[in-house]
Amino acid sequence: MIQFCLIYCGVLYCGTSDDACYAVTIDDSLAVYVTGGTASVNFPVTTGSISTTYNGGITDGFVSKLKNDGTSILNSTFVGTAAYDQTFFIQLDKDFDVYIIGQTLGVMPVSAGVYSNANSGQYIWKMTNDLSAQIFTTIFGNGNGSINISPSAFLVDYCENIYVSGWGGHILQGVPTNNMPLTANAIQSTTDGFNFYLFVLSTNASSLLYATYFGGAQSQEHVDGGTSRFDKKGIIYQSVCAGCPGNDDFPVTPGSWPYPAANYTPLVPGVASTGINMSTNCNNGTFKFDFQVAIADANFTVDYLEGCAPLTVEFENQSTGGSYLWNFGNNDTTSTVFNPIRTYPTPGTYLVELYIFNPASCNIWDTAFQYVTVHPPITADFDFVSVPCSNQVAFNDSSAVAPVSWLWYFDDGDSSLVQNPIHVYDTSGVYDVQLISTNTFGCKDTTLVQVEINLANTTISPSDTICFQSNGTQLLATGGFAYSWLPSAGLSNVSIQNPIANPSATTTYTVSISTTNTAGDTCIQTQTTTVYVINPTSFTIVASADNDTIAEGESTIIHAISTPAVPVIWQNGGFANPNLNNQTVSPTETTTYYVSILDSTGCPKITSITVYVLNMKCRTEDVFVPNTFTPNGDGQNDVLFVRGNVIQELYFAVYNRWGEMVFETTDFTKGWDGIYKGMKADPAVFAWYLRVKCYNGDELKKKGNTTLIR
Repeated sequence: MIQFCLIYCGVLYCGTSDDACYAVTIDDSLAVYVTGGTASVNFPVTTGSISTTYNGGITDGFVSKLKNDGTSILNSTFVGTAAYDQTFFIQLDKDFDVYIIGQTLGVMPVSAGVYSNANSGQYIWKMTNDLSAQIFTTIFGNGNGSINISPSAFLVDYCENIYVSGWGGHILQGVPTNNMPLTANAIQSTTDGFNFYLFVLSTNASSLLYATYFGGAQSQEHVDGGTSRFDKKGIIYQSVCAGCPGNDDFPVTPGSWPYPAANYTPLVPGVASTGINMSTNCNNGTFKFDFQVAIADANFTVDYLEGCAPLTVEFENQSTGGSYLWNFGNNDTTSTVFNPIRTYPTPGTYLVELYIFNPASCNIWDTAFQYVTVHPPITADFDFVSVPCSNQVAFNDSSAVAPVSWLWYFDDGDSSLVQNPIHVYDTSGVYDVQLISTNTFGCKDTTLVQVEINLANTTISPSDTICFQSNGTQLLATGGFAYSWLPSAGLSNVSIQNPIANPSATTTYTVSISTTNTAGDTCIQTQTTTVYVINPTSFTIVASADNDTIAEGESTIIHAISTPAVPVIWQNGGFANPNLNNQTVSPTETTTYYVSILDSTGCPKITSITVYVLNMKCRTEDVFVPNTFTPNGDGQNDVLFVRGNVIQELYFAVYNRWGEMVFETTDFTKGWDGIYKGMKADPAVFAWYLRVKCYNGDELKKKGNTTLIR
């Protein structure tokens, strides 16, 4: 042994000779219980304990109870005989009585009415919590006067049954563990003298409930620094140094790791297996052994331990056997449903308890509990103010109670995280504005309000280029009831919607458009356009084709004729020499070819010729569906159409990610505008299915997906 001193919260507990502490546990008050061995005759013990003097031999066992703050020893006693004694494990039962297991080479006392094996080297004691009296003492083993096992695990279960796991035999002392007490239902009744030994006594050690060997027929199973655990349901989890040296005799179960299949001998205790030990020497083995003690054990889980009112909670009963009764903490105390569901409409913290009653078990009743916390909800709300004759809207949050974050969606692709945002819309329309409010508990609520922006949709014709002294160009403004143009130079009328503009020089015109909003306000909007003026010449250019309609694979010649004859430039077509007036073309699809000249002022004049290609095939590449569309009302890519020039008939359907059909048509002039059930579909990826019949009578089918972007 070595000198061991228990240092706890700065206080030193030990004797002046060798001391060792092997096990520790605590009770509900957090008082600390330790046990071990000591060679110190002055090891600290307390008055009134079972043994206040050193008993003799090279060591005694000891048990000490320390105050939970470590400031003092509450109770302490020696355990032993005049020979060698040590205590290795300590346990408490539900009444906090103290149990110990140890080894002895002396004559330990044995209480009346307990199971025991005379002249054996292992002892079990049960003592009062204050260590003042023995409740029972007993010894067990093969009765040969020697120590048989080294204890590796010790348990007192819910029913106060007593469990021991240990190993021994030749490794320990050169004395085999033969003739240990066994029960008729032992899983392994034979031993090579150094297997594990499992041993169970009933309450207060009144009888032997179960005993068995466990191990191989060759190897010296033991625990070199390994560990093991019992749980209170009477199950042991044991680590073993097995297969020494390089044997395949450790009992294993089919399919256990690391073997992908049960390709070895199944569990036959004591019978060698094949391919078990993947080491050339010892290997780590483990086993779980269930003693199958009937215990009422209440346990349950919940899908939500906390959430926002109203909170619906699903309770999953993980108890076994017996009858059940629930108390949901809200005066609902009569449910006997195995897996109930409850909704908590009111905020608060609820203690949920599950009671299990099993008269066939030793403890009869057991209780499990968990707390469910329901947080106050939040109600999202807001109002808004529109600036007259403006597309600016001020939003005012009125969510209750106590929002801490906000997420606004303005239905035009923009969003905001501020509480009271101001937003400017680009165009008129009705917008579904959404607010998601969140409180300090993470509770969320969503509200949606329609906001109408009713600015007149005013437009003006785009800028144009005219020749000097031409007929001019007609300007066009829309969206109002009155118009006023500036400057007046070159305009046929400054007070109409569509004057003729024929300025002598490049001019930018501004029109003031009078509109009326829904509130009756008269609003003025302005639009501008520029008329560019270039002095013309008499240059002309004409484009033609020998045959402007050809079949796929055919050729034709296109011509450019300028007056006067000046160099021409074909803008597209990939010609080797784009300056030739005559070009041979073989387009695979309908193509417009553009040709230009520069007149004497340097102003380009452009004309074009279109060669139409008839494609009578029905190929996959001749029919397609765009992979993206943006139904945001800007007139660009707002509708998802099927494209193709060879389609005679079609069937087209679009599905959302849940498999719901959101659109279908047999009319190739119609497409999906992103509306489903009267609502704008959220941005997402949608699947589509297409079946077409081409003009040549062929049919083809296609599938794909497209992304809706707003």
